[in-house]
Amino acid sequence: MTFLSEAAQVFDIKRRLPVDLIEHWRRSRPTKWLERNPLLALRVHSFPGGYYENQYFLMLKLKAATTLLCMLYALQSPPAGRNWALFSSSRSNSWETLDIKHYILLYPKPYKRALTGDCIPMNFGMAALAELSEVAVEVNPAIWRKRPSLREMISHALNKTVAGYCGCSLSKKLKTPAARVWRKIFRSIEFYKRSFREREDPGEAIVSLAMAFEILLTDSYSSGVQKRIVDRLSLLLKGVRGIRAFKKALGDVYEKRGEYVHSGSIDDSINMGEAQIAFICAFVRLVSLVEKLPNRHQEPIRCLVEG
Repeated sequence: MTFLSEAAQVFDIKRRLPVDLIEHWRRSRPTKWLERNPLLALRVHSFPGGYYENQYFLMLKLKAATTLLCMLYALQSPPAGRNWALFSSSRSNSWETLDIKHYILLYPKPYKRALTGDCIPMNFGMAALAELSEVAVEVNPAIWRKRPSLREMISHALNKTVAGYCGCSLSKKLKTPAARVWRKIFRSIEFYKRSFREREDPGEAIVSLAMAFEILLTDSYSSGVQKRIVDRLSLLLKGVRGIRAFKKALGDVYEKRGEYVHSGSIDDSINMGEAQIAFICAFVRLVSLVEKLPNRHQEPIRCLVEG
């Protein structure tokens, strides 16, 4: 309840939490994650007409929120030795579970002083939910309280991506250049988040990051992909400090990706951090350009990047 109380305070929610209702859910449903796992709370505008009606959109919001955490983690400069994260629940939690079959939605009810809510069974794919719950990063709030403008810029780009993806998924404009770009950007951040997974095999993360760049910066497959995405990264980030290091990091990732795909193994000598930051810069820049896209174009990504 402490976490929910703090979340309500941050969200400026004045109504009381439904303590008895939450306790009822804890006792009557398989909600061990509520006490054992690190929790994530979002404030969203939701107007459901049915029990599951908005679940798809809520999951998209959660994907954006967890991707934001990964991006903040990539950008922050942790204190020496990471002592602040030594006893983090992401590393030392012996009770954490991925047995998650419900999510909790709290909302106001007219003329009531306390919130009400639902403990809603998931009809989302279990594998997708497990992936969504895997956020193997440690964000230091003290760092981001000092950098609100950067945090908000990334958050705005992610929210814009979700809105664009929803618009092209549900409208009749499925084949427009803008719809194609929003789908590619959204898929690219899905693969980007996968590059932060904790795995014994480092090749999985490298392949995921390489795919994120390729989806983000190409229109279709053709020879010379590595050179093309490095060149387009250079164009997108023109004038950005550290562009040479970003280009080298991306080239290294793509070379390691090829080594892994063709040999089946890879060493863990590569540091993906620089390339993960480069992706954030390219992602934010590309999102800001989508509105300038013509209504008709066979290669919309090339059009946005190369003009």
